[in-house]
Amino acid sequence: MRCISVRYEFYAIFCFLLPYFRIKAFKKGTMHFEFLDEDIWMKFNQTVAKLRGWSLPKKRK
Repeated sequence: MRCISVRYEFYAIFCFLLPYFRIKAFKKGTMHFEFLDEDIWMKFNQTVAKLRGWSLPKKRK
């Protein structure tokens, strides 16, 4: 899996590939995180929900 930098007319995308996720940084200041492992993504969501006092939906059987 490769991550490349692409320059567009109005904004630039900078992409970093790390062991657990990929980060895309946009010139306007936003960032997109894409988790490469679903188990780590679930653990991240559970940790953030617990810290923020949010509830996550129950798993379906």
